[in-house]
Amino acid sequence: MTPLHAGYLAAVGRAVAIGQEMEDLAKHVGVVTAVTEERRRESQGDPMLAERTMNKRLARLIEVLEQAGDFGDDTVDLDRGRLARNWIAHESCLQLPLARSVDALAPRLRRFVTELRVLVRANHLLAIASFEIAERKPAPFRGGAYCQAMFEWAFEPFLDGIGQVIENQSP
Repeated sequence: MTPLHAGYLAAVGRAVAIGQEMEDLAKHVGVVTAVTEERRRESQGDPMLAERTMNKRLARLIEVLEQAGDFGDDTVDLDRGRLARNWIAHESCLQLPLARSVDALAPRLRRFVTELRVLVRANHLLAIASFEIAERKPAPFRGGAYCQAMFEWAFEPFLDGIGQVIENQSP
């Protein structure tokens, strides 16, 4: 395995870890949201509970997040975050052995960077919501610096792999 492949695979592994955290945060926020919704309905005397389809929960979750804080123009469609996580986990490494150079890996790498940014932002929104639900105060980690740090952490192994490739090609 080349340093390029090893770096890419390590970056994918870190991205999968972010995706797993995002799923766990979504479950936490979703459960709290569902319980809150059930209590609201019960207090209104409606014995029928809302349908428990993922799409309806996700729509309600997005509504709660938008009401919980001002995410400005950076509000991310959480469904896009889920799709980004799925691409990273299931497709980002398809045909990887065929990519023998940075140029051959470039299209996949561009997609990985795009999907990673979407995933990191969705994870950040859910982390804010989860923190604010649990602590009942504004999250201290709002803003782009948190997302940038998480992105850099995930991408770091690939940059190290490129560095090794460049070092090996130097005379």
